[in-house]
Amino acid sequence: NRDTHDVGGWEMVVNTLAQGCGLNVAEGRAQRYASDYHCFMVKRFDRTAKGGRLHFASAMTLTEHQDGDGHETGASYLEIAEVLVREGAAPDLDLRELWRRIVFNMLVSNTDDHLRNHGFLLQPGRGWRLSPAYDMNPVPGDTGLRLNVSEADNAMDLDLAMSVAGYFRVSAD
Repeated sequence: NRDTHDVGGWEMVVNTLAQGCGLNVAEGRAQRYASDYHCFMVKRFDRTAKGGRLHFASAMTLTEHQDGDGHETGASYLEIAEVLVREGAAPDLDLRELWRRIVFNMLVSNTDDHLRNHGFLLQPGRGWRLSPAYDMNPVPGDTGLRLNVSEADNAMDLDLAMSVAGYFRVSAD
């Protein structure tokens, strides 16, 4: 383990905070094993109660980006929103949820918000739903999210989030 701090413990803290803020998050728990640091474990959300598979796709796949694409290459939350508008089973609900996640990520400095850390679950015959949030890690000292919030700005700035609220069907009032 090369961690210099309790990454798993902090991931549990952020997961619990997100849940307390009303976000749809993956069920998880933290436990110590052979280390002073916690291991954060997430219950699979791509399985039915009987163990059947639910079709999952990452935002990287559905936005047709490559591994490693981020704000430098123009990858943005607006592209994830486009997927929800174009192919979503419940776009109004999921767009508002995605906007709340942007604000939450800004507030907790979750700059590990790359396209593989956003996903969708397929509802056959209806379209894609935003999957529960997962892999949220606070990174103190970072100044920008991994994805752009607008077309060209990834700043952790609540005014920036408000400036794009309409794209996510959120009233700026």
